[in-house]
Amino acid sequence: MVVRACRCALVNAIQPGIVKKVNKMSVPAMQMENIGHFLGACQELGMSQSELFRTPDLWDGITVGSKPAEITLTLVRLRDLHPPR
Repeated sequence: MVVRACRCALVNAIQPGIVKKVNKMSVPAMQMENIGHFLGACQELGMSQSELFRTPDLWDGITVGSKPAEITLTLVRLRDLHPPR
């Protein structure tokens, strides 16, 4: 499974079906769509826009260098709002 699809699986584990369509192909446009689905789901789960990384923060990491701090902060905040059961 592509890494960005794993993030969709993460939010679907918190609230089943929150991301209805997960693209499994590695086509860049589809993977960027998965990132958008993940970020939208995070907002539906109670996160504010300021707590979210931006799509390029993750996507650019493939070729240029990502912003791991922003990505990590989003995942930590998601965990804080929805702790593991």
